[in-house]
Amino acid sequence: MFDTNFAFAPGKITTILDGGAGSSGKGKLGSFIGSHASNWQFCCNAFMSNSAHWVVLDDGTKYLYQALNSVAHLKDKYEKMYICGGAVVEIDSLLSEIEQHNLSPSSLGIHPLVAIVTEKDINYERGLSSFDGTRFDSLVQSDCM
Repeated sequence: MFDTNFAFAPGKITTILDGGAGSSGKGKLGSFIGSHASNWQFCCNAFMSNSAHWVVLDDGTKYLYQALNSVAHLKDKYEKMYICGGAVVEIDSLLSEIEQHNLSPSSLGIHPLVAIVTEKDINYERGLSSFDGTRFDSLVQSDCM
């Protein structure tokens, strides 16, 4: 067993940070450190929606994360998880992960300045709809009638 308690000191903040936008291992590293330490109380994230990353536990259990910190499954180890202002989440992924981990409002704090991405936003970015959310395929059909 690994002992990662060295990563945490009373009165200090431990941060996992890199310049990569994704797929660089921050989530896996955070999950590993959190899994093998017993002296931490909370975790925060202020990232953008993930394309997704998997955490695989020693027993083979797998968790897919897109919105929550990759230590969400360790809720017996922390007092509270925070999603900080400036973070961006996809609401469907967030709600699904909250349900999957049975997180209560007392164990998850969400800052009021967290941006929420909706399906309308995703469709616009993918070029599937106009800015107001009208899908292009419905525009073509209505123009033909």
